[in-house]
Amino acid sequence: MKYLLGLINKNKDYLIILILSFFLSASYIVDICSGYLNYYNFDLQEFLLWHYTSLSGSFPYKDIFYPYGLLNYFKYYNLALTFIYYLIIPLLFTFIYFIFKKVFKDKLSLFFSFIFFYVFVLIIVGFPAFARYGLLVVISLIFSCIFYSNTKSTKIKTFTLFVCGMILGLFFTVINDQGAYLVLYFISLFIFSKLLQARKINFLLQNFFIQTIEQSIAVLFGFFISMIPVFLILQHFGSFYSFFTYFKDVIDIVMVAKTPFFSFIDSPANIFTVSILFFAIFYNFIKLFFFKHKFTFSSFLQTSLIITILIMEQKSIIRSIDRQITFVSLILLMFIAYELTNMLINKNQNRKIIYIIIITVATLVYGFNVERPINNFSYLFNSYELLTRNRCFDNNLKFFSTNNPSYAKIINLLRKQKGFNNKVFSFSTGDSAFYVLLNQKPPYYNAIFEGASYGNQNLAIKYMRDNEIEYVTLNTSKLSVQDTVPDYIRQGFLFKYILNNYQPFAVIGDHIILKKAQNNDFFASKILEQVEDYKNYLLDVYLYKIPHSEGLYKYNYLKNNNKIIIEGSIDKINSFLKKNNLSSSSKIIVLNSSTVNKSGSLIFIEFETKNGNSTTVYFNPCNKNEVCIINLSRIPFFYKERLVEKIIADKEYKGEIRIFDLKNSGNLW
Repeated sequence: MKYLLGLINKNKDYLIILILSFFLSASYIVDICSGYLNYYNFDLQEFLLWHYTSLSGSFPYKDIFYPYGLLNYFKYYNLALTFIYYLIIPLLFTFIYFIFKKVFKDKLSLFFSFIFFYVFVLIIVGFPAFARYGLLVVISLIFSCIFYSNTKSTKIKTFTLFVCGMILGLFFTVINDQGAYLVLYFISLFIFSKLLQARKINFLLQNFFIQTIEQSIAVLFGFFISMIPVFLILQHFGSFYSFFTYFKDVIDIVMVAKTPFFSFIDSPANIFTVSILFFAIFYNFIKLFFFKHKFTFSSFLQTSLIITILIMEQKSIIRSIDRQITFVSLILLMFIAYELTNMLINKNQNRKIIYIIIITVATLVYGFNVERPINNFSYLFNSYELLTRNRCFDNNLKFFSTNNPSYAKIINLLRKQKGFNNKVFSFSTGDSAFYVLLNQKPPYYNAIFEGASYGNQNLAIKYMRDNEIEYVTLNTSKLSVQDTVPDYIRQGFLFKYILNNYQPFAVIGDHIILKKAQNNDFFASKILEQVEDYKNYLLDVYLYKIPHSEGLYKYNYLKNNNKIIIEGSIDKINSFLKKNNLSSSSKIIVLNSSTVNKSGSLIFIEFETKNGNSTTVYFNPCNKNEVCIINLSRIPFFYKERLVEKIIADKEYKGEIRIFDLKNSGNLW
């Protein structure tokens, strides 16, 4: 007992931070039961669907694709798991304080930095995002503390590395997305620490190699040992094999979801992060190689944070998390600012004041316009009561249904139709509430990125056929163009199947209900007159940077593997079209500009068909001697084969046009 009291007294500041973080954060952590109700519509529906599947016996990897790991999936299923999830945030703040205490040597800087960081997370980042990405950052910094000793030629204990391996293995299996990033980070840090260690000793020495191999074996052993209990659980539920195919799916997501351009690069949050990142790289490079500055603990942590940001920015390319990861950049900024003030200023009091001014000014420059979170203990207690009574899901479903009455109206209409089998398919993928309301097993891939590969789109079509789907709900309000790639481009094969095999049946709220039909022309339906904006959305196609990026990366493949039908000026092309019937099927339009165009502007090219209808494509123009590629088979109007009669180009466009007959469109967007 005396030892325990002594231990508590020795570490009382950590205990105080843990308790304060627990109570101060409690009323803001609404995710304990119904936090996802605050999310944007499609995100809300996805979380509602996952809540439903976790309670209905569907297991991740086997029955549904779930990217966030077992802990997140089952956090509403078991009160103990919910409590563990809830404890993550106060534990993260406690470990952040632990790291800060090692860097900030004076108490004023320590407490100012920690309070500043807490308020930044509270107001700008948000606790749900911090709970998710903070795990990666905090564990990365703890690994940095361990590996820094290795750079000082001090051998890390084998057991310590074994525990590191167990942590990696546990995260890799239980929180997959962050676990994968953590493994990548650990490998990078391990190599970096060895390179630093090799600067002090001869890395060709046999002992250095033996030590490196022994350390690697200890980590790998811990990694695989920690996986065994999880693998046994997966095997019990029939998800063992599917767990490994999940990582193949992740690779597919990276290949399909990433764009060869940045859609979020100019956001204030990303400018803040990237500016600090490049400054930190430059600062540490100059310090280490030109001024031969001693590589301190702070420098090692800065390098660790640089690696972490680079890894997290890869995720941001797929789906922007620019604001969510600003807290990592903030920590890096504070470490650099504190180190610089210590290097440049001698008087302690002035040093502290200048450090505080630097951080304050940085915050003012950042200048986010954000609303203050609502501190609501009554909401917390209500959520806790619902959770303990297993009423969270019922309450959340009622909330969604009350705020979205059109979903119930659509289901009532469908149930009146003869032969309705109580099953639908929703597009855009992510409009998932229908599956919950109909108590229907959803498609395995039910989000735009996961379902975007050609194979996964085929699986969605197979789902429709196997379940004899007679009705499709088409959401006209959620167009999912976050990264300027419309759903009908990213999931064009699936959308083409829907438009060519289902016809408009009714319009309720923001949904068009489609009914299975043969040989229909979607755009000829009179029902579309009720949703003119959506019809225009499909006919006025905004591709932005896609034609330019397609030309930049894929034109050589196109010209070497396909035949040119006609090339020349717009007048020559139209003269050819008057004399020849040109089917839109498998045709590629290549625009070869002869002038320099305005950056950021949009030009258009319009296609008229034999029956007098037309569709227009808007895109960022290519510059002189560059080519833009437009794949007609990915334009909704040309999902059905049509005869192109005339092409009208923007008056700003000067150059030639080539029309290719494409053998295989799978390689092009």
